[in-house]
Amino acid sequence: MTKIKDVRSALLFVLLLTQASTLATSVEDTRANLSCLPGERAALLSLKAGFDDPKHRLSSWEGHDCCSWRGITCGNETGYVIKLDLRNTYSNNLVFVRHSRPDYRYALGGEIRSSMLLLQSLNYLDLSGNSFNKIPEFIGSLKELRYLNLLILISLVEYHLSSAIYPIYSI
Repeated sequence: MTKIKDVRSALLFVLLLTQASTLATSVEDTRANLSCLPGERAALLSLKAGFDDPKHRLSSWEGHDCCSWRGITCGNETGYVIKLDLRNTYSNNLVFVRHSRPDYRYALGGEIRSSMLLLQSLNYLDLSGNSFNKIPEFIGSLKELRYLNLLILISLVEYHLSSAIYPIYSI
């Protein structure tokens, strides 16, 4: 009788172990197949539509998985966009050095659309080295934002000068 109990216990243990392994694999598969959420993808595409992109820096912004697009980072477990890094890393110098100026042929421009507000988990935003028409006030409404770099050289035609007017903020 005790042998039957031992065999049953062993079989129950193996069954539970198999179920736990299957569940763990299922969770890993779900995380591996996680892509951005449809609403966040739509918000990013709306944002892109407002940009002037003369050198097609955002050409990877196609398809359903916006987490794989250039400049986009999503949370591993949620699929929410947490980082938007669109800084202009192109330089007038052959080698990009700390004090080199961005090459404005590669600068994004145009309008920063309010669809950015739909990226509710966004905690990192870098738009430095680009040339947008203006920086909208709604950026201050991004509640999760912890890093913000808006160092942008823009031409102020009314005053006939160019100036770096937006500092780097990190909370």
